[in-house]
Amino acid sequence: MTETATLARVRLAVADVLYGHRVCPAEVDGFNVVHFSNYLRWVSAALMELFEKAGLGPGRFSDGTVEIRVGRAQMAYMASARLGDTIEASIRSVEFDRSSMILGCAVHSGGRVLTRGRLTIAFVQSATGALTPVPDEVRAALARGRAA
Repeated sequence: MTETATLARVRLAVADVLYGHRVCPAEVDGFNVVHFSNYLRWVSAALMELFEKAGLGPGRFSDGTVEIRVGRAQMAYMASARLGDTIEASIRSVEFDRSSMILGCAVHSGGRVLTRGRLTIAFVQSATGALTPVPDEVRAALARGRAA
């Protein structure tokens, strides 16, 4: 069985996982356009919101023996946010494989899609950094929070 065949997808409502933020001077360049790295920061904040709303801790699971790491970030940029804009970052879907979850994410501002992407989050043993299966507590918590 291939890894792709083992993915289990959980759809989430956009309103369930949302991070709002007003763009500040430290996040823009000399042209008042947001630096690309900030979009990933905002998606990371949306992930922490997802964990909080699901009743999970901030990235440590299985009694502290399992942690998360970003394995891959893929973002497509369609438009730029500017100084003073209000953005909304969301996690729109979660797919699980054996030792990771793949998040479908987006950042919007004023009804415009600024970026869409996928973020792969790996689960690792805290002591060694070795890959480990997605904890059952994470799968169960996110399944409870899925959209109807």
